[in-house]
Amino acid sequence: MPPRSRTALAVITCLLGSAPMAAAEVPGPARQHANGSTTLYVGSELAPLPTVGAITGVEATIRLIRLGGLTIDGRAGGALAFSAVARGALYGARAGVGAGWSVPITRRMLLAPMLEYDLFILWDSTATPAVDVHRLTGELTLSTLPYPHVVVDAVVAVGAAWVNGARDLALAIGPRIGVAF
Repeated sequence: MPPRSRTALAVITCLLGSAPMAAAEVPGPARQHANGSTTLYVGSELAPLPTVGAITGVEATIRLIRLGGLTIDGRAGGALAFSAVARGALYGARAGVGAGWSVPITRRMLLAPMLEYDLFILWDSTATPAVDVHRLTGELTLSTLPYPHVVVDAVVAVGAAWVNGARDLALAIGPRIGVAF
């Protein structure tokens, strides 16, 4: 292995190995939030899906953080999609679940890598059957705690989506705002 590669590997190993210790040393609201909280969110996202130019909607999410960072969430909401295949817009419902780990990175910010699964059921304005879209993504959430009990998230997700047996790249970005208990 070349010396430069060995050096890079050593630096990455040190950073990954020290991340839990560094997170444990961050005091403040982010540490308290990661040690145990329940947050109710409302949010939106923008995402392209297979056969759909873009999808957006409103969702409600409940996120539980326990055991020093273990994060589990569930969400449900409505969706509006703009399709290149169907006649105009599609509308529907969505539901999803996720799990990951929340790590404080500053006094008021947490970073949460998550694995997320979402199901979208979409209809168009004709009598055609509903289309179900399954999406599995790796999600990175940056949570900011600007005030007591207020959480603002920026979310980026990348993964795969399936519709009618076809797989496609899934991308999603969006904001969420929540109240923490």
